[in-house]
Amino acid sequence: MPLLGPFDRPLPLRSGRSGAAEPRPSTSPVPTAPAPDDVIPVGCERTAALARFVTRTVLGDVETVDASHHELVAVFTEDVEVWSPSFHRCGREALISALRDRDDALRRIEVRITRQMAAERIAFTEWRLQGIFDRAGFVDDDVLVEPSHRAVESSGVLVCEFDGERVRSVRCYYDELGLMEELLLAP
Repeated sequence: MPLLGPFDRPLPLRSGRSGAAEPRPSTSPVPTAPAPDDVIPVGCERTAALARFVTRTVLGDVETVDASHHELVAVFTEDVEVWSPSFHRCGREALISALRDRDDALRRIEVRITRQMAAERIAFTEWRLQGIFDRAGFVDDDVLVEPSHRAVESSGVLVCEFDGERVRSVRCYYDELGLMEELLLAP
């Protein structure tokens, strides 16, 4: 779940991380939404299906990524760019490596697609995520947050832009502060 990474540094720490983080863009790139009549028109079912796969995979558990490794290689362009408020990677290998080599604060993640719009070259997927907060992490490298072992929810939109049959750009928008509040204020 690195796209929703609430912590600077999760625990336990592991050495040998690959796919080093790149500087975040200073502003979030805002896509242009398809017109309401373009809601999954005939011929765009593949775009919509690929966007659902990407949403469930990049927001899911490490096991989901491990099981989908070959599909991820086939779905993303070599120079794919993935952005969220807490994550930025350029390149398919760096992305897959970051998705596989992580210590998530949440476990038993369930991703539900609540709504979707797709056109030939772009798809918007609204999602709702629920997981159990059961791994400690650091905020600003000095505030330790102990796990509450409670359910945590978040929701947002994932935007996939396509270059032919492959995803060339992924942007994930969600309430980063709302997620952090759930983690910090859980009783």
